[in-house]
Amino acid sequence: EVVSIINFDESQLEQFRTWISHQLVYPEKCKQDRISGTVVVDFTINEKGLLIDPKIKQGVHPLLDKEVFRVLEESPKWQPFGIMEQAVKSRITVPITFGLL
Repeated sequence: EVVSIINFDESQLEQFRTWISHQLVYPEKCKQDRISGTVVVDFTINEKGLLIDPKIKQGVHPLLDKEVFRVLEESPKWQPFGIMEQAVKSRITVPITFGLL
């Protein structure tokens, strides 16, 4: 079982960040309590391009963490990463920022 930690197409990550920003719903309780910060999450993109096994590496608040999981469950399919033309699992870490104006 190979798990790739090689560089991947930055355009996929940028598209994913844009997609996340459109999907996130700031929990009302966190808005009211002025809770903000960056949730750091990692997950695997499997050989079929599906996002699996998300884990919070650094949480901020249980409601924000829960919202990150909700959004990740709806993730579009990724182009699987490859080594020598063979699709492999890849583990990715992404910071997701919740900010108040």
